[in-house]
Amino acid sequence: MLDKILENKVKIHTRDIQLTTYAHKDSRVIVHGALKDKRYIRVFDVTGAVKEPGIIHNMDVKLL
Repeated sequence: MLDKILENKVKIHTRDIQLTTYAHKDSRVIVHGALKDKRYIRVFDVTGAVKEPGIIHNMDVKLL
């Protein structure tokens, strides 16, 4: 039911999160995390300033 409703809707915001774990030596692992926020429409912040569509956050972390 909701899929049908969403067919013609315009996205406002998306957040994509990826976590990947890799085997490493000596029983250790490497963890790679990525987060990306994207704004699809123009919005106004609390001060009234216009925020244009675009990437809000694009973070990438690797931990051993």
